[in-house]
Amino acid sequence: MSSSVAARCAFGAVALSLTAAANAGFVFQSAARETEASIGGVVVQSQATTSFTSWFGSARSTSVAQSILATLGSSLLADEMNFVGSAQVSSSGDATLAARSAATVTFTADAAAKVLWIADLWQEASGVGNAATISLAVVDLTASSVALAFTGPAIGSGAFAVSAGHTYRVSILATAASVSATNAVANYNVGFVSQVPAPGAVALLAVAGLAASRRR
Repeated sequence: MSSSVAARCAFGAVALSLTAAANAGFVFQSAARETEASIGGVVVQSQATTSFTSWFGSARSTSVAQSILATLGSSLLADEMNFVGSAQVSSSGDATLAARSAATVTFTADAAAKVLWIADLWQEASGVGNAATISLAVVDLTASSVALAFTGPAIGSGAFAVSAGHTYRVSILATAASVSATNAVANYNVGFVSQVPAPGAVALLAVAGLAASRRR
């Protein structure tokens, strides 16, 4: 086999191997996920958890003239995090209603990695003085820097780097509130996947580099 063919085979193997990725881990430090429904500033129903397992919570209050609903479903895995939830209020007259769906998760990165993210955030409100908000943020607590800040209504995706040993905080918050007749809603669907180059790819890069240096 000629040196040029060998080189193409070596780099082809690298390219193929790099299409696969090994998963880096999220080492979870804390997790707070909650839903809350309130009327006139008084909480009428709520659910919360601090566990690291998959969780679904909901809080609601309904009557003929008004309704409040907050939901949150999430899973925290070694290399993947997923969140889906909603906060919404509806009233046919003047009413001080509020719904809240929130998740705050802190983790330490066990390796330098690229974290892929995708998010669908939506907010909508009608009526005077009524509002809906939705936001997503990832903060590097070790370096005191923002890794990701994303607000709705928007659909987006991308990636950010995490450093080995650094601790990060993921925050998601959806709120809906009313003081008059309204329909207000904030929804979110968010996912994170952590990836590092597969060990085989790193080894092949070294082999390819050695072959290139020998040809020179």
